Amino acid sequence: MSDLLGGAKTKRVTTYHVVGIGDPETAARETQNLQKSGINRIQLKAGGRSIELDIECILAVSRVIAAGATLDVDANCGWSEEEAIEVSQACSSVSMSLEQPCATEEALYRIKPHLLHPLIVDESASDFYTISKMISSGLADGFGMKISRVGGLTEMQKVRNVCIDNKIPMSSDDAWGGDIVTAAGVALGSTMPAKLNRGAWISYPYHQIHYDEINGPSIKDGYVPLPEGGNGLGLSIKEGFFGDPEFVNES
Repeated sequence: MSDLLGGAKTKRVTTYHVVGIGDPETAARETQNLQKSGINRIQLKAGGRSIELDIECILAVSRVIAAGATLDVDANCGWSEEEAIEVSQACSSVSMSLEQPCATEEALYRIKPHLLHPLIVDESASDFYTISKMISSGLADGFGMKISRVGGLTEMQKVRNVCIDNKIPMSSDDAWGGDIVTAAGVALGSTMPAKLNRGAWISYPYHQIHYDEINGPSIKDGYVPLPEGGNGLGLSIKEGFFGDPEFVNES
């Protein structure tokens, strides 16, 4: 599949791991444990509570982030415009990015001039036209891209091309899903220059079920190797794994 998408530049794609909403001590401890396992890109969740606690968590995690590791703070639309600006200013000394701090595209445009950190657009990156506009206007410093949100791999390939042309980093994954969509995200991620690849998140650590027990995508030392179990996505899924077919076209 990576050949059809332009050719793999690597046989393994960096991944990132979520540190969920919690207290500062727990967030820092989880970050340390993830780094020990080889994860060097941490996505710290925020929003939906007092920004004072979010700020405490950011500062606590920043104190344990290893040299060369990356911190992305993802509010998932959970801050107001005023809160997003306040968090950025309070954490001005922290090397991090802010991912989708506010819910609307219009709000992102309003807060952008006041942010002291790179702005990553996720939920508002809904289609190729919108993404192109966000790049040309200077709004987006990067994207959190989801395959199903933009309409599949063909649209993701178009987004990848415009991001590469403009040196804008992006991730390549989906909001959830099993081996099939994960392998698709990893395949596309493998075609990107390493410096522009924000990683391919996979849900396997949460559900631990593979459609292909041998070749299903999984994390090894902070990376997801390209599956090599067959043609296409590199998976070899046993016939009948998903049950009896609803329809068979034998023409």
